[in-house]
Amino acid sequence: MDVDSCIVQYEELSQDIFKTSIWQQIPGKMVWDAWAGNAWFSGEELAEAVKEVVARNVSAEEMDALKRKGTPLENAGLLDTNREVCKTFVVSVRKATNVTVRFRSYPNSTGRTDACAIWEAARATSAAPLYFPVMTIAGEQYFDGGLTSNNPIFRVKDELEDGLNSPAPRCVVSIGTGRIDQATGERGPWKRFAKWITGGYGMVGWTLLALATDTEAKHLEILTDENNSRFRQNYYRFNVVGNIGSIGLDEWKKLPVMRKETAAYLKEEGTVKWIKECAEKLVVKK
Repeated sequence: MDVDSCIVQYEELSQDIFKTSIWQQIPGKMVWDAWAGNAWFSGEELAEAVKEVVARNVSAEEMDALKRKGTPLENAGLLDTNREVCKTFVVSVRKATNVTVRFRSYPNSTGRTDACAIWEAARATSAAPLYFPVMTIAGEQYFDGGLTSNNPIFRVKDELEDGLNSPAPRCVVSIGTGRIDQATGERGPWKRFAKWITGGYGMVGWTLLALATDTEAKHLEILTDENNSRFRQNYYRFNVVGNIGSIGLDEWKKLPVMRKETAAYLKEEGTVKWIKECAEKLVVKK
């Protein structure tokens, strides 16, 4: 899938998985769920939506291999032995140990592989607190790595050095989810209501949510820590500043705002300069 196709799939998927039920529309229902620790949306619906995307985009070669094994297309494995495709890993947290793990599409230098389906890894890394319940893979429960790796740039650094034996990458591109000023800043009437009705205890969920979605702290650490001087030589960070930073994960109806602000950001002089530099570094000179 190319980037444009991924965006289209995301827009369609978002509308399906972030549907609110009649019960959720009752005033205070989502606040109560946050206080009680109940997920707002269905993990099963998210899993089915991802399975559909996987099944529609399996390559012809992999489709033949899956059919020979009698494996449904939606259960295509995460591990891809084709060296020509982009290596990918996603981050999740093992609930029992609170240890951050990486689900890889490739074997690393230790020979480790992650024997799970694409949809399972996607479901595990998407199990954001409040939004979706934990995901179980091979008897282990996982949730979104946002609370420990909301910006997994250091996981990338570790993977390059330890897993791929490549400490000096040609180019590192980090894409943020929108810059916000305060992790616990006010985000609308429901948050203020939660604070009032619970005496402040209901704010814990929103604070964790904000920490899980604010990705700037790790970026600043990359820029200021001398231990990262070599890594940041070819490091570029793109992050839109504006209303996009306060858009919630489930607010798919605000996608037009995201498009508008992102388009404006991409036209800024500094952004254009960085994109050009990235492209030049990625070109293989013969």
